[in-house]
Amino acid sequence: MVKLDSTLDGRRQLGRYDTPRPLSQSIVDWAIRCATDKILEPSSGSGVFVASAIHRLTGLRCPAPKSNVWACDIDANACAETINSTGIEPSRMWNGDFLSAVSDKGFNGKRFDCVVGNPPFVSLHRMKRMQRKEASNAVKRLSILLDRKASLWAYFIIAAIHSLRRGGRLAMIVPESALHADYARKLLSTVAARFDRFTLLSVRERCFLCHGAAERVVVMLADNHRTEPKEPEILLHETVDVSNAQQFLATSLEAHPSRFPRLNGHAVPHLVRRSASEVDLSKIVDGYALGDLAEVKIGVVTGANHFFVLSETERRKWKLPESSVIPLLPRFRHCTGLTFDQEDWLKMFERGEKCWLLFPNEKEHRQTILTYLNTFSEIAKKKNKTFEKRSPWFRVELGKTPDAFLQYMGSTAPRLVLARWPLTCTNTIHRIYFSKKLNQLKRTAIALSLRSSFSQLSAEFEGRAYGSGVLKLEPSEARRVRVLLPPKLSPGRVAECSLAVDRHLKNKCPEAVTTIVDEWLLESIPVLATAFSLNSIQNALRSAIRRRLGKPLLNAIKPTD
Repeated sequence: MVKLDSTLDGRRQLGRYDTPRPLSQSIVDWAIRCATDKILEPSSGSGVFVASAIHRLTGLRCPAPKSNVWACDIDANACAETINSTGIEPSRMWNGDFLSAVSDKGFNGKRFDCVVGNPPFVSLHRMKRMQRKEASNAVKRLSILLDRKASLWAYFIIAAIHSLRRGGRLAMIVPESALHADYARKLLSTVAARFDRFTLLSVRERCFLCHGAAERVVVMLADNHRTEPKEPEILLHETVDVSNAQQFLATSLEAHPSRFPRLNGHAVPHLVRRSASEVDLSKIVDGYALGDLAEVKIGVVTGANHFFVLSETERRKWKLPESSVIPLLPRFRHCTGLTFDQEDWLKMFERGEKCWLLFPNEKEHRQTILTYLNTFSEIAKKKNKTFEKRSPWFRVELGKTPDAFLQYMGSTAPRLVLARWPLTCTNTIHRIYFSKKLNQLKRTAIALSLRSSFSQLSAEFEGRAYGSGVLKLEPSEARRVRVLLPPKLSPGRVAECSLAVDRHLKNKCPEAVTTIVDEWLLESIPVLATAFSLNSIQNALRSAIRRRLGKPLLNAIKPTD
């Protein structure tokens, strides 16, 4: 059906990242319990899981192990590679879309004792039209209740369950976003309800770096498939590397009864050994979710920042009149303090930064502007999905001028910067719109509070780690971040704190900022010190940051715990 090129882009297109054999073997050894087990691998790739299954069956003295394994892959080259590398019969290797072959009668009419493998890591925005179509058809055919924002792997998990016999087992590698994404929450509960035991094993080592994928993975282990759902129960364990994961998989899961911690209503893998009550930020007095105090929206979506975001030099080069552009904050790194005003924008302007947003008239007729617009090729225009949604294509949707800007992604805790001059921002920054009932004093207090240990820890809970450990907060996640707002605010004390914080931010001293804000909150909310241990919050925060940055945990969980 599909022939995948061997380049990195080709692999990403189908979400193919081959699993290290030691990890695949341990997963398969956990899943396959006897020589008569029938196994399905729904996305075989190079055949790593198929080879592991054959090896396991051979060790269990199965007389014909290759006859007990079936595999599927949408890529014809992957099918050929699996057959050549494992010796599996071509009749047991199906070249096609797994989702299209699953019904309420199983995979191509068959049900299996085990479904094992590594489903494609393809996010919604990278799914091709045909992939979305097959996923949509599977949802209807299998009566799946799945969020439309779900990535492709989530559809594979549901389809895999429909391929299992009663009492069967599911063992799959999924991206770490399974622990964070909104769509994954309901999915995990749905899957857990269909098995007697459901365990998630988070592996901190990045297993697919050689394939260009920096995301950490989670091993999903579901034991004893049920025909009738039960109350979902999810167990969570975390290991530092593949070697630790192998040791864990080789031991009895009964020895690891760690409950899935849910803090602030969100699944959190950072602090497995801590009791939920110790760090439950939702119980802190005078605490609010940021979404209770303000709207959080993404910045302006241009569809092509390289074309619409301009420097003064570029504006002059194309002779674009000033009336065709508006001031813009292009990157959060330009926000050095607690506020952003006209003076800050002028500094960007003078440095030659891209600080203008092209915003022509709807019925533009000025020749210099039309000349510039014509440099955007017709082919690129037709391929641009953002342009399809607006008319004319060059007129971006501005929305209201924001009250503040929120850091979307970074290696440090998110910052909120108050807008002291009317301008907008690109979608690399979140726009904040405060509730109208909040005066300037309270808005400043909220900006300060987000720099506290409490809010930083909350951001670690709600956000997710990407790439080299940067923390990313989507709007829905940012809305859940907890903020402490003292009931009585002293204008003089807030102003004093603001000046100190602004100075330390500009001097790049984040630790000093956190200390100042923590002291102010403890002073302004007297019951805080007696009802909650600041030390426990700070320790939990350090642990979460170390985990996100890929540093050794001081209290890392060992497989023998």
